Amino acid sequence: MNELERAEAHLQEVLQRLQALRRAALDGDYDPVAFDRVVEAYRTAEAAVAQLRSRQPRRIVGVATAPALIWDAPTLRRLQFVRWLVATGRLGADDLAGMGPAVA
Repeated sequence: MNELERAEAHLQEVLQRLQALRRAALDGDYDPVAFDRVVEAYRTAEAAVAQLRSRQPRRIVGVATAPALIWDAPTLRRLQFVRWLVATGRLGADDLAGMGPAVA
């Protein structure tokens, strides 16, 4: 277990103690001194985890690209024909409106 994992585990333990004290406070058993100590311990543990995370090398995540559309031969021929009709002015944008997203 590395240092960051230990700090995160400690943060979880302190968070569990804090939640237990919150539940106890809602049940009417409020101890302000214990609550203050746990809140301070939580803040310290949280700061330690943040500091250790900031030391970690940042991973650069690449931009996801959409998979290329693969059409069967007859569909591809139809789309090429529609493209030719538009390019030559025989088919306009108004005509394409009802054909669906693959054509437009």
